[in-house]
Amino acid sequence: MKKTTTLFMLLATVFLINSCSSDGNGEASIYHKWYYKERIVGESTYPYIYGSCGKDYVEFYDTNKVRQVAIIDCQPVMGSTGTFTKQENAISMTTTYSSGETSIVTGTITALTEHSLTIQYDDITVAPSGQIFNTIIKYER
Repeated sequence: MKKTTTLFMLLATVFLINSCSSDGNGEASIYHKWYYKERIVGESTYPYIYGSCGKDYVEFYDTNKVRQVAIIDCQPVMGSTGTFTKQENAISMTTTYSSGETSIVTGTITALTEHSLTIQYDDITVAPSGQIFNTIIKYER
């Protein structure tokens, strides 16, 4: 009987440890600073090229806040700030730039791991040829 109780307690402990995660549901969290890795427009991939001072990034923080920061002349410059909503894989961001212009962007999170994030944005990019493409941006931590 003592072996059965000990075995039950051991299994219960293992179950409890394995069922807990940092965000409560086992999914990676979007709440991080994400550095731009590459942009995909149509069939073309454009890697982000950085200088030696730092990397531009987007940061999801606090409760549904977002900011975009560019590194210019080795100094962080706030590109925009705002809020976001995430429901399952759908994401919507409303941001305001220092010029006062407001932008609303929607998309789908197609990959989210501890170290990478990929969002396919619904907004379109019009190339010089006049073609319309969805834009995919890959981020890394």
